[in-house]
Amino acid sequence: MNSPFSTPKLVLPGEDPHEFAALIREYVDRYQPLGAVEYYLVETLIQCDWIRRRLFRDETEILSAIPRPGNRNVMQLCDAYGSKDVQRAFDKIVRRQFSLERSYFRALRELQREQKERRASEQDADTEPAQPPQTQAATATAAAAEHTQTRSAKAAAGHPLAFGFQNATRRPPLTTSPADRPVTVIDLGKGHAPEGLVFVG
Repeated sequence: MNSPFSTPKLVLPGEDPHEFAALIREYVDRYQPLGAVEYYLVETLIQCDWIRRRLFRDETEILSAIPRPGNRNVMQLCDAYGSKDVQRAFDKIVRRQFSLERSYFRALRELQREQKERRASEQDADTEPAQPPQTQAATATAAAAEHTQTRSAKAAAGHPLAFGFQNATRRPPLTTSPADRPVTVIDLGKGHAPEGLVFVG
């Protein structure tokens, strides 16, 4: 099975690898993880579940190993629980089970939080409308016009870094032909040129 969870290290001799593969498929189908964080949290759930099942089997094997001949089943069971070796084994199993349960539900809460945030982010991205090219061009044109108006306003207010020509005097266009324009006549009969007139030979 091609899966980031299908590692043989979790399957001990005597355990069923097909059962472990089925457990992986069950969790992956249930939570549909995406990204490294979600995969890690789902992997933690799988590990806790698998090891906890192993501990239950160990507990069952310990109880099954206690001899119960005749009508002394209850007494021998009590003696077995009172044995130091049996008591020590059960204490380890119980502590390990509690630790696995805490890790399991902590990972489950984190996984639910991560997936809730991811789905909210995906929903926001889907609902945000995309501007068509015409709208984008109109927006750019409006921004350029607003920028020009801002520069002109700064120039009118005497802004030191703004340039505006709205107050400059425009020369009227020429509406007459060169033949209709007035001709200036300079009279040189008196023998001297008017002041400021220079002759170039």
